[in-house]
Amino acid sequence: MLGTVVSNPSGVEEIFAENDLSLDVEFVAAFDVDQRKVGLDLAEAIFAEPNCTSKYTEVPATGVTVEAGPILDGLADHVKAEIPLVDDSSLDEDRVAARLREAGAEIVVCQLPGGSPKATRLYAMAAVRAGAAFINCNPEEVANSEEIRDKYRAQGVPLLGDDVKSQLGTTVLHRTLLELFQRRGIDVTSSYQLNFGGNNDFKNMLDRSRFSSKQTSKHSAILAASGVEPDRIELVPPDHIRSLRDHKVAYVQIEGEAFLGMKVRLEVKLQVEDSPNSAGVVIDAIRMAALQRAAAVGGTVAEACSPFFKRPVEQIPEAESLPRLSEIVQVWGEKA
Repeated sequence: MLGTVVSNPSGVEEIFAENDLSLDVEFVAAFDVDQRKVGLDLAEAIFAEPNCTSKYTEVPATGVTVEAGPILDGLADHVKAEIPLVDDSSLDEDRVAARLREAGAEIVVCQLPGGSPKATRLYAMAAVRAGAAFINCNPEEVANSEEIRDKYRAQGVPLLGDDVKSQLGTTVLHRTLLELFQRRGIDVTSSYQLNFGGNNDFKNMLDRSRFSSKQTSKHSAILAASGVEPDRIELVPPDHIRSLRDHKVAYVQIEGEAFLGMKVRLEVKLQVEDSPNSAGVVIDAIRMAALQRAAAVGGTVAEACSPFFKRPVEQIPEAESLPRLSEIVQVWGEKA
């Protein structure tokens, strides 16, 4: 692994250890649209503003210079007005694919902001043309697009997504609590979750149109696992509080009725650092993509996505996802 390994970020560490899935990561290309990052070595660029998260480890120089990419719909207008931007609009799908081939990229990780379907599609289509696996960490439909899935399957290239989970985030917490209510025979009458934080992702979603894909992803994850009626779950649009920086504060409230109509109310507050909360999960997704690629299995495989993404092509309950993942890891391990 590169740098410090997060222990068991997705609950899959034992599965990987049993199958000897160690992994060395070598960065070969990087794209951004922020002038403060473009032109820097990747090791320096990741700490440049607007990054506001804590620094957990030193990163040696990579020899990879961050290149300018096209903005397209990657940022909301109110965010673009506050950031010194570099927009290489000439970098179309053809040129990105050529750059990825030239760099020898095997896996592309997409971490664009929510509400960026055009920009996400450009990188997804460029990756498959370059023969590189694609990991879609944002909520736009890539793995859930039948058209894009078919292209990856036809090319024999892995596609994982959509919308990366956190190690412990509001969605998985909300879903787990709803499942608990269901298991204990409590009828959920209403529920909501509210998130706010201080990083650029939260600022970007102040444009409520950019929250819609994230809302769909979260709703899908919660409903599929809990079985609660859709109109009983409300996802409140997130707010931005600059002083929180990369810290996220989340509230979940669930109300229900138990035996004889007894009222039950549960309120939970979660505080985490937002960016590192999904970093270990992304590493695990990279390991899965590398294994799937080595096994020559193209397209999107539900078992390889469900533990790592909020909106996989098939929502597999938490209790089932790890056993099914273990089975497919063993099968692919024999092929690789």
